[in-house]
Amino acid sequence: MGYPDPNNEYVVYPDRDFKGFGENRTVTMERGFIVEYFGNLLTKKCARSWALVPIMNLINPEVQAVIYATGLLYAFLGIAVISDVFMAAIEVITSKEKEVVMASGQKVKIQFWNPTVANLTLMALGSSAPEILLALLETVQSLDEPAGELGPSTIVGSAAFNLFVITAVCVYSINTPDVKTVSAPGVFAMTSTWSILAYVWLLIVLEVWTPGVVSIAEAWLTFGMFFVFVGLAYSQDRNWFRVDKRVQRQNRDSKILMVEEGEGQHEKRRSQVLTKMNSNLEKMKHGLMSKSGMKAISKILKKGLFNHIEEEQTSAIFWKNNAKRRLLGKTYMRRRTVGSITKLTPEEEAQIKLEQTTAVLQFSSEEFRVVENEGSVRCAVSRIGINHRAVAVDFKTQDGSGRAGKEYQAAEGTLVFSPGEEIKFIEVLVVDDDEPEPDHTFSVLLSNPRLLEASKEVEEEEEVPEGGYIVKLGERALCIVIIIDDDDPGSIAFSEKIVTVSERKQFATVKVVRSAGAKGSVSCKYKTSNGSAMAGVDYKNTEGLVTFEAGQISQKIKIPLIDSDKVYDRVFNVSLFDPSEFARLEKANIVLVKIVDDGSESEFRNKIEKKLDRQLKAFMHHTSTWREQFKSAIVPAKGVDENGDEVEFESLDYVLHFLTIFWKVTAAFVPPPEYNGGWSAFFCCLIYIGMLTAVVGELASLFGCAIGLKDAVTAITFVALGTSLPDTFASRTAALEAPDADAAVGNIAGSNTVNVLLGLGLPWVFASMYYHYNGDQTGGRYCIPSGSLSYSVLIYSIFAVACLISLALNRKINGGELGGPKLSKSFIATFLVTLWLLYVILSSLKEYGHIKFGSERDVDAMGCPL
Repeated sequence: MGYPDPNNEYVVYPDRDFKGFGENRTVTMERGFIVEYFGNLLTKKCARSWALVPIMNLINPEVQAVIYATGLLYAFLGIAVISDVFMAAIEVITSKEKEVVMASGQKVKIQFWNPTVANLTLMALGSSAPEILLALLETVQSLDEPAGELGPSTIVGSAAFNLFVITAVCVYSINTPDVKTVSAPGVFAMTSTWSILAYVWLLIVLEVWTPGVVSIAEAWLTFGMFFVFVGLAYSQDRNWFRVDKRVQRQNRDSKILMVEEGEGQHEKRRSQVLTKMNSNLEKMKHGLMSKSGMKAISKILKKGLFNHIEEEQTSAIFWKNNAKRRLLGKTYMRRRTVGSITKLTPEEEAQIKLEQTTAVLQFSSEEFRVVENEGSVRCAVSRIGINHRAVAVDFKTQDGSGRAGKEYQAAEGTLVFSPGEEIKFIEVLVVDDDEPEPDHTFSVLLSNPRLLEASKEVEEEEEVPEGGYIVKLGERALCIVIIIDDDDPGSIAFSEKIVTVSERKQFATVKVVRSAGAKGSVSCKYKTSNGSAMAGVDYKNTEGLVTFEAGQISQKIKIPLIDSDKVYDRVFNVSLFDPSEFARLEKANIVLVKIVDDGSESEFRNKIEKKLDRQLKAFMHHTSTWREQFKSAIVPAKGVDENGDEVEFESLDYVLHFLTIFWKVTAAFVPPPEYNGGWSAFFCCLIYIGMLTAVVGELASLFGCAIGLKDAVTAITFVALGTSLPDTFASRTAALEAPDADAAVGNIAGSNTVNVLLGLGLPWVFASMYYHYNGDQTGGRYCIPSGSLSYSVLIYSIFAVACLISLALNRKINGGELGGPKLSKSFIATFLVTLWLLYVILSSLKEYGHIKFGSERDVDAMGCPL
């Protein structure tokens, strides 16, 4: 009987059993058995993985690679799903508040977690849990065996991908020539410095202090540096390094959040936002009577609504999580690039600023018409600007062809606008007589505009702008009133005195009728004039000739309407004048056209509240019941835009939902984050991620075996790419939508530092202590393959310095870390991607022995230096 060929990894003999080969594995089949022969430890490791499906070793390696790659991608989706729940639990934990008593005796509630500490501990753990747990699990699984390279290499590889590739994507994604900066440069500088020092320390441990061995002292120092790092970052955030105590006190006081007791978090925030919105709702109710104001009014509302929710509920990490939720088919907030919606044009900004400091008083129309039998005429006066204060203006009538006491009654007085009033009327009595006569005119003149004194309460609360308030007359400080005689029989008139039309209609239609005969052709002119509705804003100024042919008794006049953003009813006039020869106008030669808003004020408020609730739901990333969790897992959720409207589903949304539905349903069994302050969900998610990470580690090793890659190379390429790819899309979205660069790149340096100090420090402490008491095979030492890892760390550290210098130069030259002129940002992005490619290439060459560096020494079976 011959023995298996040692050059073959797998040999199948259905009727033989090779005894004496300790590295054989026999798989019994229905009609025989299979003997797998391992020529070396590597083939044994590849063929004896607990994640290996029976008979998989007999499949073509190329097919195996496809199967393992598919499994890896699906496992990465699962990690992304459970990480979203994990981050929601962390958000609940970090939102905890505590009650403190001020020196004045006042009780207030403040945030329990400092934002910087939360970002570098729980938030970092939430975003880097797969890499950290992979290193920890691999260390535990390889006890009493040679230390694995997958976990440590994944941590360094992920750090390289995050710093170089994600930063490059974010730099290039900002619209030219806009820039975005890190809002806390002091903290960013400290975390960036530590991110370099942490990897330099790693190099010292691997190559200088005890080459190839991690001692207990080194392990505990690495783990302890994590707490020193967090403490220093906290100190920088609190400005403890400043000498000025007032700055410290102001910084401390700025952290205090006033919270009403007994009010739920969701309802509290909703109430705060609605209170904040009252001023904008009032503006919408009364309207801004300028063209630029009308165009800007909806933007003001969106800006006030959206930005206040941002201030109340978002952190640097929010926009990353928000983008991931879209990839997972959950409710998310969709927002276009900052500035494209809320930014007003310079003309609109100038007009709004003018309206805040200047009040303009004028007639709404240059001309008002009245039939003498109506008894009086009302002349509308409008106020634009300073709506929160009372203003006044004097008025007086003046004779024209009409004389006071004969055609009208003289009037003189003061018109007072109370706070919030924008339209007032001057009423002048008209004298009706029985004498046929031509039309008469008189005028009304405005004078002495002024600001009235405010109450003490208003004076104490308002902030008077620099230079004070200005109240002045507009261009229409004089109006002409035409009194139309009604003594001659008339034949042309409007059929109605008031016509009501919805603002959604394209035209307002008024009917003109001909009475008392229809012989011959007659005509008259018509024109529109302003009331509270303004030409060019609410309707298009229209004038023309209406003609009645012989026998025709009715005609229609159409006035084009403009759908504006005003939320109140307004009116304008259509008048008939200058009839043709033999034609006469009747008394009803003026019609009032009333433009009705689509909904009442209460309906408008209801719409706003619904939009607000949708936005609040999109901002609240956690659920409070199991029912909500299973519903959101099974039913795809629509996104919400910056207007509070639902975003329709796209094809990608359906694909991502059905790809992740299995993971979402299993993740729904995790306790809701609202339970036990988020800690129940926190630990359950940690266990869930740990199990998925174990699967990822095995699949990554099997994938490397199938394509012939070593674990270290697989880790810095495919595994690092898989764990960081969701962050890439999320960071790009955050770069576009967040107001600064914090969410996109601000926390990369901090996360990379935490990955080393916590992701390697914790496994090293565990392993070094284990081998110290149980390490007979290693002489009590914890040995690690340091050559390739230390070289990878060295290359990363050098390139990281170059990356941070490029960001600092971009900030100094262009004003921000992200964006800038097209040529500049293209160069930086290309430079950073090139650094990552060089890192991968050089690290791979070292792993395969083409580059010599570090502790190139002989090792025993456990990887310990001889």
